[in-house]
Amino acid sequence: VASLKAARLPGGDRDQPTRHIEALADTIIGISLLISDHVAQFAEIEISPLMVGPASRGVCAADAMVRLRPARR
Repeated sequence: VASLKAARLPGGDRDQPTRHIEALADTIIGISLLISDHVAQFAEIEISPLMVGPASRGVCAADAMVRLRPARR
């Protein structure tokens, strides 16, 4: 997460609380594992925005869309 261009954004600048970066990393890993386990079924996944809360609050997806591939017969 620290290598991303936006890594400085959730850091708690300007009197804002430190963001829960570990929860963000856990979420990215969890989504990646879900996709890798079911790659043939997903056509598209979009999460926007994924909000990183203060250290005690974790992350929250405001909106998510999953489009599955048609079932093969």
